[in-house]
Amino acid sequence: MQFPNAYTGVKRIRTSEILGLIAALCLLVTAIMTLAAAASAAAESMGGAVASLAGVAIFGIAASVLSIIALIICIVGLSTAGRDEPQFKYALYAVLAGLVASVIGTFISNESVKDIFTTLQSAANLVSTIFVISGIMSLAKKLNNDEVAARGNGILKLIICVNVLVLIANIITIFVPNAETAAAVIALIAAVLSIVQYIIYLGYLKKAVVMLGVANACDVAEAVENQVEKVAEAVAPAAEEATEAVEAAAEQATEAVEAAAEEKPE
Repeated sequence: MQFPNAYTGVKRIRTSEILGLIAALCLLVTAIMTLAAAASAAAESMGGAVASLAGVAIFGIAASVLSIIALIICIVGLSTAGRDEPQFKYALYAVLAGLVASVIGTFISNESVKDIFTTLQSAANLVSTIFVISGIMSLAKKLNNDEVAARGNGILKLIICVNVLVLIANIITIFVPNAETAAAVIALIAAVLSIVQYIIYLGYLKKAVVMLGVANACDVAEAVENQVEKVAEAVAPAAEEATEAVEAAAEQATEAVEAAAEEKPE
């Protein structure tokens, strides 16, 4: 069974996730440099403040550019993979919905409404990830790869666990008075698990690429073998006829030699 579109699409999805991770690191560096610029300004160190602000501009622009490229590659990858597995199409719809929510939220000044659209964007990204994992699991089952299918199931459980912890932290913050410390601890645990989940997810995408690459390679080898068999079947009759003709010619030559030898005078 061959899934060339899924193979290409999942490779692009993994590339987009790596670019997104680099963009996040750039944002982290930007935040650190922003704090450094503020500290330098407070200490009246103009040189340090200017250098930090320059770093903020460079890494901020890099993060924005990488995020846009990652989004484009992700959309293309999901669209490509969706030709072989419908789950990737659903993931694409979720990504587009999240993009729309993000754009709308940008133009809203009311903080409460903006938070709603930010939450919708996060939910859409979560749904997209779940559909990508489900799509890989579906392909793994079709290829009888129980290991990849089982690993995907484990990642889905981890995602559910992380989001339940985040929900609990939010509920505690909103409804339980004077429980900010407990909510912060739960949120920290969720953040650590989220990082672990992301690393595992990247590894899972790599496993999926390898699985689909092997499947496609096996299919190509089988197709080549079938073509060789067809060529052999087509050539076999001609080869058999040629062999019979050579044998007949050899037999005639042998008879002619024997006849010439018998007619030779003593």
